Amino acid sequence: TYTMSGTLYTSDGTDYTKLVTDRLGIADSTSETSGRVDTEKAMAYKKQAMTELAAKGVTFPVEMDFYVAASNQTQVDNAAVFAQIISDCLGDDFVKMNIKTFVSSQAKEVRIRRLHSFVVNAWGADYGGPQNFLGQETYGEDSAYYTMNYSNANDATDEKLIAVYQEFTELVNKADAITDDLDARYAAYADAEVFMLEHALTIPTYIEVQWQLTRVNDY
Repeated sequence: TYTMSGTLYTSDGTDYTKLVTDRLGIADSTSETSGRVDTEKAMAYKKQAMTELAAKGVTFPVEMDFYVAASNQTQVDNAAVFAQIISDCLGDDFVKMNIKTFVSSQAKEVRIRRLHSFVVNAWGADYGGPQNFLGQETYGEDSAYYTMNYSNANDATDEKLIAVYQEFTELVNKADAITDDLDARYAAYADAEVFMLEHALTIPTYIEVQWQLTRVNDY
C-alpha cells in the first residue's frame, strides 16, 4: 500500500494497511510468491492498455525518463536494476525506461524544469494518520506537496484524468471530515487509498524501515 505498515491501527488492533490490501483483494505473500503478483492478469491488462492507447495514436514503446545523480554510483546501479525490472515485467515492446542523470540538484536541474517522467521518492510519517500520506496527492490544494512538486497534476488538461483526481480528492476530504469515529475514519481513508492505487495515481515500488531504539513513545 501507500501508507506505511506499522503506523496506525483500528480499535481491534488491525493494521490500517490490511484494510487496504483486503479491499484490493491482495493475498498474503509466502516465502515463494508475492501476493501482489498475478502474471495472467498483468498480461491481460498490458494487452488492453496497448490496444486502448494505440487507438488514441500512442506509439510503442512508450519512453519514460528517470533521473539519478551522475556522481552517485549506488543510484546509477539501482536505476539499472529498476530498468531491468521494468523490461522483464512490462516488456520492451510496451515501455522503455531511459536512465538520465543530473549533476548536483535534482530540484533545479530536473523537477522544477519538469523533465522527469516519474520519480521514485519516499514520504515518512510525520504523524500516525493516513492524511499525512494521502493528503500529499490531492488535486487543487496547495498543501498537497507531491501534487505541487512532482506530479504537477494541477496542470493536467485531460478531462478524464482531472475527474479521477477530483474524485480521489473528494474521498480524502470525506475521510478527513470524520473526526468522531476513528475506525470509520480509517475505513474511509482505505477507500480513498484503494481508489488511488487502482487508478495508478501513485505506484508503490519499495519500502524502507528505519528502526529507532528509544524510551520515548513518539505517539
